[in-house]
Amino acid sequence: MTLIAGQLFFQGLVLIADSRASTIKNGKIVPWRDNTQKIFLLSSHLGIGFAGDIEFAGSIISFLSSQIEKRPLLRNLHVFYSKGPKLIRYAYKILSEKTGEKRPVGFIVASLDPNRPEPIKNEIGQITGHIGIYDKKLFKISFPEDSFEEAKLILMPSLVLGSGEPAVRGKEDSLKKLLFCSAMNSLYFQAFLIDLILRRKIKELGIDTVGGLSQILIIEPKSSGFLQYKGKSDLDDSTDILDIELIIKNDRLVQHNLITGKETPLLFPPEVMKIKDPESDLFADLDS
Repeated sequence: MTLIAGQLFFQGLVLIADSRASTIKNGKIVPWRDNTQKIFLLSSHLGIGFAGDIEFAGSIISFLSSQIEKRPLLRNLHVFYSKGPKLIRYAYKILSEKTGEKRPVGFIVASLDPNRPEPIKNEIGQITGHIGIYDKKLFKISFPEDSFEEAKLILMPSLVLGSGEPAVRGKEDSLKKLLFCSAMNSLYFQAFLIDLILRRKIKELGIDTVGGLSQILIIEPKSSGFLQYKGKSDLDDSTDILDIELIIKNDRLVQHNLITGKETPLLFPPEVMKIKDPESDLFADLDS
């Protein structure tokens, strides 16, 4: 189970995940499904991905989605950056109390403000124009340790969650070069290369993963959406044959086997436990 996100200097943000999810049974972590959707658009420029327990993740993401529907101000980058972690902590606390368990689960949140390009200032500080670098936020929050980490555009432009985390070690320079390489002029191609580098490294390390293509969400100033593309289910295959593609069909991500024609829709995480609205002043400034 791996989730990685990066913020690209000149364009936007990218979230990448495999399709394997786990849950807890009898106190042990066990596989749930190998065709699980793990990345979602909560609004036009706000994405979230998870790694860890599918039941906690499904309930928390559903809770966040409902809160954004009720309170549109949460779609604002800086409002969600302030309120989002508090909402996630609140939801995790409720689920832990209901189940009596502190299950391992983590989230990466990526958002962009398409209305705030970086200003250009002259020698006396006056704004003379804008360049295509937009205000972005990228952070992860993990439980049960309740750790919070924010990506920094220059020093640490990417974040990773899950069992594939060791694959990033030693590849930081390669990732940073890709994230800052505007010469490609294609965020989609950069995301594809990042995914390929990580999949190969994960395989080299012998980390248990799942076949099929990764889910790749692109968040850009003008639009956001999932990458539809073709690839190989087996990276060791030396032929030029692309045997699988990820497509969107009936508003669902689908793994399509190009050899057999079989289509495997990615499953949404189940909302096993409902989470009630916070009975606090958490939203006082949004509801007034």
